[in-house]
Amino acid sequence: IERCMRVSREYVHHVWKSLEETYEGTLVKRAKLYILKENYFKFTMMEGESVAKMFHRINMIVNGLKYLGYKVDDEDFSHKFLRSLPPPRFSTIVTIIVKGGLDKMAPTQVLGEVVTHETFNLEVSEPQVMEDGKKKKSITFRATSSKAKK
Repeated sequence: IERCMRVSREYVHHVWKSLEETYEGTLVKRAKLYILKENYFKFTMMEGESVAKMFHRINMIVNGLKYLGYKVDDEDFSHKFLRSLPPPRFSTIVTIIVKGGLDKMAPTQVLGEVVTHETFNLEVSEPQVMEDGKKKKSITFRATSSKAKK
């Protein structure tokens, strides 16, 4: 009986190791890593997607890559995030790169800069609407010198 139990324990251990290798082994990890790397390299912003949702999607991919042992630097992450923004946001990208330098910024700081820049640009570009629904009109004044008339 003792010999039978020893063989049985060894068999159960072998089966356990086989299952462990099958479901969390190197082949599965390599397949997951391959899929995540492809998703990372082909990543783009989807039409109608907010910047925050896009950042969340790429952040999930990067976290998955890091969990599987693939190294993604913050600077590379930030570059990928900015390059994934559609062309109309190019001025945002240039402003952020010139302002702070991506090598000194965490990806969440880059997200904050993009959101701040877009909020400012949205406020400036949208016409002001009064309570009665009419648009405010802008008035510009031309400066003249009182000395020029004399």
